[in-house]
Amino acid sequence: MFQEIYDQMGLHRSVLSRTIEEANTIILPLVPWNTSCAYFMGIFNMATPAFAPYMLFAYVNILVSVFCAVTGLFLLPSDKTQAEPEESISEEPALILEPEF
Repeated sequence: MFQEIYDQMGLHRSVLSRTIEEANTIILPLVPWNTSCAYFMGIFNMATPAFAPYMLFAYVNILVSVFCAVTGLFLLPSDKTQAEPEESISEEPALILEPEF
C-alpha cells in the first residue's frame, strides 16, 4: 500500500517496516476498538482512559517518530536493487507436454 510512496521518496523499505511496527505495536493499544487495546483492558481490568496515562512510551514514540520524519534523522536512502525485484519472464511460449496414452 505504501511501498510505492516510500520508493518514490527514495526511502529504504526498512523505514516503512519501522513505521508500521511503531504504529501497530506501540500506539494501537491506545485505540479502543483495536485488539491490542482489548487485551490491555482485559489484563488490567480497566478502560482505555484509565490506563492511557501509563502509556508514556507510546506518547514519546509519537514525538520521536515525528521528529525523525521532520529532520530526516534515521531515514535511510533506498537501494535501487531492493526497490523492484527483476522478474524473469521468458518471451518464448511455454512448452506444453501432453501425456502419452
